[in-house]
Amino acid sequence: MKNGSKMLKKFIFLAAFLVLFLLPVTVFAQETDTKDESEAEENVYYYDHVVNAGWDTGYSESKEISSDDVHYGWSLGKFIVTGFSRVEDEDSDNPVFYVPAGQTLKISFLLEQDIENLNPSEDGKKRLYIANDKDGYDKEFDIAEGSMGRGALLMEDVEDPDEIWDYLDNFLANQKKGEEIEFFDVIEGEYLIALDYEVADALVEVGKFSLFPKSGDYRIRFHFTAYQEESDEEFSDEYWEEQYGIADEDDYALGDDSEEDSSFSILSITNTLALIVLGVLIFRMLSKKKNK
Repeated sequence: MKNGSKMLKKFIFLAAFLVLFLLPVTVFAQETDTKDESEAEENVYYYDHVVNAGWDTGYSESKEISSDDVHYGWSLGKFIVTGFSRVEDEDSDNPVFYVPAGQTLKISFLLEQDIENLNPSEDGKKRLYIANDKDGYDKEFDIAEGSMGRGALLMEDVEDPDEIWDYLDNFLANQKKGEEIEFFDVIEGEYLIALDYEVADALVEVGKFSLFPKSGDYRIRFHFTAYQEESDEEFSDEYWEEQYGIADEDDYALGDDSEEDSSFSILSITNTLALIVLGVLIFRMLSKKKNK
């Protein structure tokens, strides 16, 4: 009986020692892996410069918004960039973002207006809204004439101009005011993003008479470059696929892909090792007790 009690005490002591030893290691590993990521998340870059792209010109013009323009004094929304440690040439037409090794640059769009009632007037009358561009086209991205819906989001890999993606299916119509949609995950490269949209004036008045609505094309064009910071660690294609859903041949991912928490896998491994060791100890204790 005494021998069994001693063995039980030894087992409890070893189990407690193992837990106390492994816990700090696990916590430290979590903090180390998330440090660079949390620092990168603190950095945010906004871009909302809009231009008048003409009318039925394939969004090819780039005129600054004048005081007599219906788009004067308000913004539809903004592109938001996160996941970078630093940015160079941030005020240029091609800011350069440096991304912590093993992480991605994330691009999203925040809609700041109700597309049914843009820049509402004080009297509450509905005037401006995002129109359905049924016969729109884009010269720069070589998008043929067709339905661009209520806002078309276009993207291009500058280093590979044939690589073009488009969200022509009513990009803005699928968003609500105040909603932010993440649509692009980038490892590195040079990219061009444009949001094309048509604004219609629903209340054009001359005296007491209302005329047919007039429209105008507008564009937010964002050009940027991303680089991975130097690191001694090499990241395989399998890593990018597993962590961010980015295919082997690409440097980007489309859509709102959620990032896995790398600290979870570390925690799982340490817990698994602890259980294995405890299992061995229990097996040895029971075997010795049986032999006696």
